[in-house]
Amino acid sequence: MSRGLYFRCFPTPAQQHTLMQWIGCQRFIYNAKVTEYNYFRRFQRHSLMHAGLHAPCDQAYSQFKSELTPFLNDVPSEILRNGATRFGQASSRFFAKLGGRPKHHKKQANASVWITKELFHFEPIPDGSGYRLFLGKANFRTQGKHPLGD
Repeated sequence: MSRGLYFRCFPTPAQQHTLMQWIGCQRFIYNAKVTEYNYFRRFQRHSLMHAGLHAPCDQAYSQFKSELTPFLNDVPSEILRNGATRFGQASSRFFAKLGGRPKHHKKQANASVWITKELFHFEPIPDGSGYRLFLGKANFRTQGKHPLGD
């Protein structure tokens, strides 16, 4: 069963900048979730276990958007959601004993971003020679904020 498709793209310099921003923001959310989980796990050992509570392992990310992180407002919310979902998958794998505990991701040359169907569509090329991949949400395209697909 096919669960997704992988594409190799050759972006323009403006597109590269935007994709790198998306990669960084998704990594920021993932790392923030790992830090939050580690904090609650330590706190659980000292205080939460007395109340019978467990460390939360959810996929919420809105608590990380604040005036201290204005760069998170420049990316589509699906990118941030996918960063939290990646953390959720990593923690699920840990609890199923399929992998280690989630740990911080470092900035690396072969980084990737998880782009779901809300953020892309295909447009036919006018001369009929194929299709062009267009990345970005409709409201970003209409407001002129998003350079991908130009």
